[in-house]
Amino acid sequence: MLPSCRRGWDRDLEVMRSVVGNGMRRRLLFGFALWLIVGQGEAFAYVTDGDAYAPPSYLSFLPPDSGGSYRDATFGTSVKRISEALNQPNGADRDNLPFIINEYSTMSSFNAANSKLLLIHQSYLALYDGGGTFIRDSPLEIHALSESRWSRRDPSVLYYIKGNALKQYNIATDLMAVVRAFSEYTKISGFGESDISLDGNHFVLVGDNRYIFVYEISTDTKGSMLDTAGVGGFDQVLITPSNSVLVGWYGIGSDRYQGVELYDRDLKYLRQVSRAIGHMGVAQDLNGDEILLVANAADPLPSVRTVS
Repeated sequence: MLPSCRRGWDRDLEVMRSVVGNGMRRRLLFGFALWLIVGQGEAFAYVTDGDAYAPPSYLSFLPPDSGGSYRDATFGTSVKRISEALNQPNGADRDNLPFIINEYSTMSSFNAANSKLLLIHQSYLALYDGGGTFIRDSPLEIHALSESRWSRRDPSVLYYIKGNALKQYNIATDLMAVVRAFSEYTKISGFGESDISLDGNHFVLVGDNRYIFVYEISTDTKGSMLDTAGVGGFDQVLITPSNSVLVGWYGIGSDRYQGVELYDRDLKYLRQVSRAIGHMGVAQDLNGDEILLVANAADPLPSVRTVS
């Protein structure tokens, strides 16, 4: 469900808020402008078929200015525009911003209370309230490559990486602190795609692009490592809802260190779950089972399901 849009807007994104029962849920989508779709107390039209619904006046629709709203003609939702990069001053440079975007698409830009929103202003992060109003720029130490992740336990806390340290920033106190410095490495990373765990207490991290391990925040404990030297290059590490680890290897096939492999939290190999890597994310289904959603375009023998 996309609001009407046209080509040529500043390259931001779309943020959608949808109503589930009496509650409110926000969802991020990529697009050309940043929108907040508001539906509290409103009726929503929705469909359950597999058809595509093109926005009316796709090439001619003119969006409102930042802060303005309109009603989507197809689904009846109220859409508020919250970004206009080309008119937003660049806090790290001269002139205005060329773009405003969210973090990697599987990460939530909203905090645990849905009261704050973090967006990337070209090279650094900026803080918005839950209604999409700009509040302030973050400290420039927290930049687009810091892999910033909201705490799932404290809506004021943001985790991020600087060099070989996992740090946190409290938006209420404006204070930064080191959670743990991994002095055995020059740098650590989640390779840009790894989120904080569902329990809000674990990260899967990679030291010096080689050593994969799980870190537990509450006990300041670093688990066993997987040394990837000499076994093939990898592109992704993800932590599952139960704190197991997925590693996406560049190699394609059914042998070890190919495709996507599943490990326990101590990095002991369990099994292969995909023969090839792709854009992917982890979740739980309604039964509480862990699932991996992966685009299988790189698999030479993909499983194909036709939806009619």
